[in-house]
Amino acid sequence: MGLIRRARGKGSFVCKTKQYSEYRNGLVSQDGVEYDTRIFNRILEDATYGPKTELAKTMLPLFKRNLESGEGIVRIRLLRLVDDHPYAVMSIFMPESISNIIDRDMLVRRSFLDVYELCTGVKIVTLHRSVSAVIPDDEQCNLLGARNGTAHLWMKNTACLKDETPVAINYALYNGNLFDFAVSIDLDNPPKAAL
Repeated sequence: MGLIRRARGKGSFVCKTKQYSEYRNGLVSQDGVEYDTRIFNRILEDATYGPKTELAKTMLPLFKRNLESGEGIVRIRLLRLVDDHPYAVMSIFMPESISNIIDRDMLVRRSFLDVYELCTGVKIVTLHRSVSAVIPDDEQCNLLGARNGTAHLWMKNTACLKDETPVAINYALYNGNLFDFAVSIDLDNPPKAAL
């Protein structure tokens, strides 16, 4: 799966030839962005929701945490820029204990997965992803530099350790005016709803 840069006014096409072969050869990342591309995260919000808030009561069980632990939930809201263009608005939720070890300065320059692994020495093994098309509110369209009322790609990603314990849940809205979403399906083992 990946995002492919789109050019407006000339139809949708891949601006870089053969994104998939470039990915397989290690020249682009899984989201279709070249490794030498400047990627920057602007932290829009870094908020802690205490253990008695509805958000903490709802989310702590998703992280296999006990509600009586006294732990809260942290939301880090980011605007990701690729070559100075708004690429995505992300809200990353995690238990307070995980947030305390995440280096915010590193998060400005790297993905959450990289920062987690560098700060803890523990590898994220699984990423569960769901995808949908949405029409976001005006604030999010403005952050993405997109016309209000336009459709964009929404993704929920749950990052899990080897034992399937979630460490973070990311809700991300990708700029549908700059990027198309592409999926590569292995026809030797296709999903049941592929055709």
